[in-house]
Amino acid sequence: MDSEGKISGEKLKAAIRPDTILISIMMANNEIGTIEDVAEIGKIAREVGVPFHTDAVQSYGHIPIDVEEMNIDMLSASGHKFYGPKGVGILYIKKGIKIRSFIHGGTQERNRRAGTLNVPGIVGFGKAAELAGNSMEKDVEKITALRDHLIQRVLSEIPYSRLNGHKTDRLPGNASFCFRFIEGESMLILLDQLGVCASSGSACTSGSLDPSHVLLALGLPHEIAHGSLRLTLSEETKMEEIDFVADELKKIIGRLRDMSPLYEDYLDIDEKGVIRDVKFKTFGCGAAVATSSMATELVKGKTVEEALTVTNKAVMEALDGLPPVKVHCSLLAEEAIHAALWDYAQKNNLVIEGLKEPVEDISEIEEEEEY
Repeated sequence: MDSEGKISGEKLKAAIRPDTILISIMMANNEIGTIEDVAEIGKIAREVGVPFHTDAVQSYGHIPIDVEEMNIDMLSASGHKFYGPKGVGILYIKKGIKIRSFIHGGTQERNRRAGTLNVPGIVGFGKAAELAGNSMEKDVEKITALRDHLIQRVLSEIPYSRLNGHKTDRLPGNASFCFRFIEGESMLILLDQLGVCASSGSACTSGSLDPSHVLLALGLPHEIAHGSLRLTLSEETKMEEIDFVADELKKIIGRLRDMSPLYEDYLDIDEKGVIRDVKFKTFGCGAAVATSSMATELVKGKTVEEALTVTNKAVMEALDGLPPVKVHCSLLAEEAIHAALWDYAQKNNLVIEGLKEPVEDISEIEEEEEY
């Protein structure tokens, strides 16, 4: 996929092998909201004679879907995503597509899944789908306007922010961001105290400390992926609620950055260019505090040029390693050193070879940059 989460048709073609038996693609991603060109993918599948399935859980009931026009052979959806009952879903199978029985022993669901039918769930799903279809056009227009207003305010008013996903080909109710120099879990706690429900990834991985694999696949480095925030809107969301969240998010980001190792750096250098002291304000987990503390010790007694060579690997080695889910903390410490040096150089009108200005628009970071 590209940096906005779009799947390349050419790369998909190249990935198809003689033994490929199925192409399965999400119609829309649950984290970043990007809507794929399902019709084009389905066309490619038809051309090579491979059945095409799309996971439409996030999009069914929220955007128009036509299985014929989109060249869809199979489609799955879940009722709870559009106010239907939990625990019930559907699998559309185009006539002529042959699949084996999932559960044997009975003839229910055309011999594909034996067992007593969940009649209340089926009726509830159908009614929810009917209601969603009837109000879809009006809801999409309203929610898209709210979403775009939120995105515009966040990107224009909060520096070092990034929109995740495609700018226009995205779910109406999805707004996904990354904020540099902070961790998502801190944002969630402070937003929760204000009664704002948000996530720092998908609900499926809410118990994981790992950065979102989706954001990493977009090419974002770990320390930026850890600063992600996903907000979802509905037809019941009001404009004043959007503005409230935008106002409070600005305060929260500012508060966390004030306590971040990359904001308010202190650097004391003697007349020979040797670092005598350096301090970072750190807000976060124990690993964030430990890595920032170690970074300050590693650069003391070094020249500015020598301090530039202190990497996150050196910080981790000095700490005898870090758990894999906390490696990003060492990257924050490395960035803190560079940010402090840049601040010192700017204040003293110095040019330090090899020192680069911290990137404010983090969407400019190259995809191929590896960490």
